[in-house]
Amino acid sequence: MQEIHDSPMTGHPGHEIMYNIITQEFYWPDMSKDIHQFVHNCDHCGSVTAWHEHQKGMLKPLPVPD
Repeated sequence: MQEIHDSPMTGHPGHEIMYNIITQEFYWPDMSKDIHQFVHNCDHCGSVTAWHEHQKGMLKPLPVPD
């Protein structure tokens, strides 16, 4: 999984794409769950995608000093 996920050819694919790539050659029980967990635990993917996972609150006006 590491070689496929970190390959310059695939570029850290998400769960579905990685599943499609791996199932062309391999199968094991609970494969989808294992791939999902592997992608979820990828430090690189987490650092790149974390910014959009958390919704920001509405902007609030600041008081203007006199």
